[in-house]
Amino acid sequence: MNKTQLIQALRQKITQCYQQYPMSDTEKIYAKFDRSLFSEDFQLFKFYRAELDNTIAQIARLQENEQAQCQFYSEKLLAQLQALLDAIKQNKSTPKLGTEPNYFAPTKDKMKHAIHSLPPRERLVKYYEALQALNQKIKYQEDQYIQSTDLLKKHHYRQQISHTKQRRDRCLQAIENLEEYLYLSEK
Repeated sequence: MNKTQLIQALRQKITQCYQQYPMSDTEKIYAKFDRSLFSEDFQLFKFYRAELDNTIAQIARLQENEQAQCQFYSEKLLAQLQALLDAIKQNKSTPKLGTEPNYFAPTKDKMKHAIHSLPPRERLVKYYEALQALNQKIKYQEDQYIQSTDLLKKHHYRQQISHTKQRRDRCLQAIENLEEYLYLSEK
């Protein structure tokens, strides 16, 4: 396969993915990416689309005899695309904050209690996952606060941010306590 055919095949793959998971350019992707794939996190979809286009442009600039570089950028592009699709799927499957039905509450309580019965190392992993989720939630709430023009909504988001930051602080304290416990128990 020559370079032109490769670029055409990569563009076709990207187009198929965009059709399968349609996104508006103005939709925000709430995800942290490996720096070798994307230069920034929590950006609009158009930002990531531009970075994919940039990777294709890098392939197009290569000479025919630069096979290793061509292979590298092709693999990078496919990894970028997969990471972006995973983030889009996560965005689409995560209900918008504040719209979650109440019938999930008992399940959350059961999960919360189940976490506390885990062995300390496994619990620590879950605490770090919760911390990451809380940080993403704060980022989302701050974005909503900034975008809102209604003073009542701004006040509502400010309260949500404050509450979520308190939860994050308790999570950080739990992580610190558990890490201290694990450190002392290993001695």
